[in-house]
Amino acid sequence: VAVLVFGGLWGFWGVFFAIPLATLVKAVWGALPDLEPISSDSSAKS
Repeated sequence: VAVLVFGGLWGFWGVFFAIPLATLVKAVWGALPDLEPISSDSSAKS
């Protein structure tokens, strides 16, 4: 999938760098903290 996406965007260089770019994106995505939804209960209100 990464080869098709990056290749479609940037041609030969996208195909060439598809796997390293996909690995970088996956590493950054995994390093981001998980976002938790804001609670809607009334105890959080003043």
